Amino acid sequence: MSSTPSSDLIVLTGPSGVGKSTISRGLHQRLAGANWLLWQADLCQPRTEGIDLDSIGAETGEARMFAGNLAAIAGYLKQTWSMLVELTVHSAADARAVRATAPGRSMIIRLDCTAETLARHLAERDTPVSDEWARSYFESWRDVELPDAQLITVDGRSAEDVVDQIMALWAGSAR
Repeated sequence: MSSTPSSDLIVLTGPSGVGKSTISRGLHQRLAGANWLLWQADLCQPRTEGIDLDSIGAETGEARMFAGNLAAIAGYLKQTWSMLVELTVHSAADARAVRATAPGRSMIIRLDCTAETLARHLAERDTPVSDEWARSYFESWRDVELPDAQLITVDGRSAEDVVDQIMALWAGSAR
């Protein structure tokens, strides 16, 4: 790696419970010492207690939170940090907006798994959700198309194996 800061961007996306946090922590450890920040946007969403999101519309509320996260990410990139970001990217327009923030290289990784794996991951959390919710949320990701995103399936694979695959993809990406 070059010693000159390049403000590169790797984004992990996918449904809640697919393993974004686990994979992002593993990637960050592998990238340590190379001027990389880890931004887990899905874990640092603003608290909305007391705000009637329905009154502004769920799509408007989510769009505003996405825009806020994107602005923060862009700010760090402008300060010559490279970033590993865990973020919900749910459309081609979102993917284009994310890529536009990176002055250096960028890669979007879409993590995927079966409905059964997702339900199992979500059940293992401190705040488990119902199987019905997990399957509904899983289905909401079926039609999401992210142009030029790398699709990686995590079923039956260790986090280390997935991290190795992402590192190989990153090493082979255009400079």
